[in-house]
Amino acid sequence: MIFPFPRRKKLSVVLFLSIFDVESTLAEITIKLSNVLRALAEFRVSEVIWVYEFKEEKKKWNIVRDITEYALTPPYLKKYIPKKDSLSKAGLLQPLNIPSHIITPEFVEGEIRINRKGNIGLAVNKVPKSKYAIVTDSLNKDVCSYPFYPYYSGFAYKVLSYSKFLEKFSKIDNVILGSRSGVNLRTVEDKIKKTYEEKGIYLVIGPPKHGILKDFIEFNWLIVNFITKQGVKDVRAEEALYASLTLLNFILDS
Repeated sequence: MIFPFPRRKKLSVVLFLSIFDVESTLAEITIKLSNVLRALAEFRVSEVIWVYEFKEEKKKWNIVRDITEYALTPPYLKKYIPKKDSLSKAGLLQPLNIPSHIITPEFVEGEIRINRKGNIGLAVNKVPKSKYAIVTDSLNKDVCSYPFYPYYSGFAYKVLSYSKFLEKFSKIDNVILGSRSGVNLRTVEDKIKKTYEEKGIYLVIGPPKHGILKDFIEFNWLIVNFITKQGVKDVRAEEALYASLTLLNFILDS
């Protein structure tokens, strides 16, 4: 199997915690978040930034953070994650199946594994103390340290308040906002490619509660309509995420 590498340039996604406002149970939140995490992993997103507008919404961050950490952890290392109420529905998560999760039960020379507490998912003679290990001898079950993990290993994740988000993103111009009021994607393909190569890209998927344009109209952002002539009144955040990342992935191709 040929594993994908991380993107050459940074592709970050901004989402709002209010997308979970309609979910009333932990099971519902877990299922929706699972779909979001799958989308981020499928398109090799570098980072996801969650934004909360109100203090009540920040409570959801603990759930999102815990589930995200669990989902990104290789199967053989999940046992080191403490039991939490937020993970009680983790069995509903779809497996991410990113490269670090696709491991074999046998020794395969050249296979690189993440090491935690001396556990690389294999019974070896001696585990190096480094963060990563590579199988060097399948017959003698030998591994040695490796300086880095070369394949795509998931995305970073963090949270920002709405005010901090505005402060940070008002000063940058490598931002794409998905909106039905935006321009046709075909007219800005070259600009998107150029921006990506120079600075990377932030893709902002707006909150469901209100139109996001009113707060950002004066910012130097690129506003794009990724779903032209949409056949429904409202496109859900997770639907917009898949649609926009699919088209960006085709344009960036790296």
